[in-house]
Amino acid sequence: IDPSSTSEVLIEDCFIRTHDDNISIKAHCDDRRPCAHIEIRNCLHWSDLSRILMIGPESYADRIGDIHMHDCEVLYLGPPIRKTGFGDWDGCAPFVCIEAGEDCRMADILIDKIRVHVLAEREGKDVILIEPTVNKFMKRQAMGDIRNVRFVKVDFIGEPCTPTIRLWGKDAAHTVEGVSFEQCTLFGQPLTASYPGLTIGDHTARITFT
Repeated sequence: IDPSSTSEVLIEDCFIRTHDDNISIKAHCDDRRPCAHIEIRNCLHWSDLSRILMIGPESYADRIGDIHMHDCEVLYLGPPIRKTGFGDWDGCAPFVCIEAGEDCRMADILIDKIRVHVLAEREGKDVILIEPTVNKFMKRQAMGDIRNVRFVKVDFIGEPCTPTIRLWGKDAAHTVEGVSFEQCTLFGQPLTASYPGLTIGDHTARITFT
């Protein structure tokens, strides 16, 4: 389900199984209209290969935001396998991927009350990735920035391993600021700033754990 350059969207009571992203929020229209007020609730997700929630990077808008995903369960998040036609990408995509491009600001994203079933094969593979980026599908080769993303009561369960969480700003103009993890757990243990699978890169600010 791909809301693109559109607002006021409700996705609820769905079972979604895909070989690509389950929910992919993008903006393609030349008028750079905002993409906002999107709610995803009470859904069951299964991804054989790719992401559960993807925001960007084809984000040709001034702003993408006011996104709320809640009360969902990820039954299956695909293991690391190769995807034909996509080069050497190993296919082990994160549960949530937020990639800001096209000079877009991505802001005010809330992800809460989610259970994510994890396989042991995700050892060392991303479950959350947040970064500005550029790719070949974008209209202009420019990064954006990311503000105010909250993960609340997100629980990773299943086969204990050390999946990775990566938060990366790219430079002083393309930053990641205001990411919080509140009452989140990995295999029954609280997620804290000392989690060994966590990487917080340069050009980030206000990354908190409670």
